[in-house]
Amino acid sequence: MKELKTIKKINNILDKAEKRKEKLAARLTTLQADEKALFEAVQDDFNASILDEREPDKKLSSDLEKLRGEIENTSFQLSQIDAVVKNEIEKQKEAVQEERKEYLAEKGEEFRQFFDELNEAKLAYLSKVIEYKNKHTEFERDFNRTFRSISKRVGLREIDPSYQYQLHAFQRMQVDGHYTPMLTPDEIREAFVEGKLTRLTEKNKAAFKK
Repeated sequence: MKELKTIKKINNILDKAEKRKEKLAARLTTLQADEKALFEAVQDDFNASILDEREPDKKLSSDLEKLRGEIENTSFQLSQIDAVVKNEIEKQKEAVQEERKEYLAEKGEEFRQFFDELNEAKLAYLSKVIEYKNKHTEFERDFNRTFRSISKRVGLREIDPSYQYQLHAFQRMQVDGHYTPMLTPDEIREAFVEGKLTRLTEKNKAAFKK
């Protein structure tokens, strides 16, 4: 399959953006914890300055303002990442559309080949069904021609050959003890929906082998 360069590029952008968001979020959590601790320190210093009759520590207040500035800047960067990513991804719209079209065309050829194989298998199956029908019709004629009259003459119970080696075209499902080589709706449904053989089909894989 052709390399999807645009998809790879977009995924790379998304990965980098996610890592950046995680880094900024972790940084913001740390800054907010530091801000809380520093705010308490400023409050404690202010209270102490009143009792000690001195001016509050201006450095603590300055550090708090600086920290709050970092928090604001980090929060802003974090809030802008999704917009930046969206803008970058939208630039790739036409390239993604082209890659999607090429991908579908490539997969379409794969499925065409697969459908051809599936159709060949279906035609082979139907050809065997037709062959069975012709073979069974010939068997009935040959049986009657060979045994019908002589069976009556010797006093044997008459046998209807149409019921011998009989397959049913409209059997709805496989039945335990009466497995048929004909496809049944439950087998198709199990294969198509569940992606597997029915229990009885699996059990009877070698049902007609010697």
